[in-house]
Amino acid sequence: MPGVLRSRPLSPDEAGRFGMNGQACAVRRGRGCHQCDGTGYYERRGLFELLTVDERIRALIHDHAPVAAIRSAAMAAGMRTLRQEGVRMILVGQTTPPKYCA
Repeated sequence: MPGVLRSRPLSPDEAGRFGMNGQACAVRRGRGCHQCDGTGYYERRGLFELLTVDERIRALIHDHAPVAAIRSAAMAAGMRTLRQEGVRMILVGQTTPPKYCA
């Protein structure tokens, strides 16, 4: 919603937490208006980590592989962690740093 969010530069502290050291980036922040009832936020958006079980992951689970091996296979297959998805949502303007870090 255009009236609810404004852009601002990513602070050095936030850049460090999000693994963006040395990269200039703008993020959005809640402003507060009549549309959001003064909160700076309008609507809700889910943040999820989804593990799609393919044949390789199914075999790892069946063989009682360590969690680290399953996670590694999932990441190689394209899975994003909650942290990665949260940072992605911040960078594309779908959420704000305070909501992600809450």
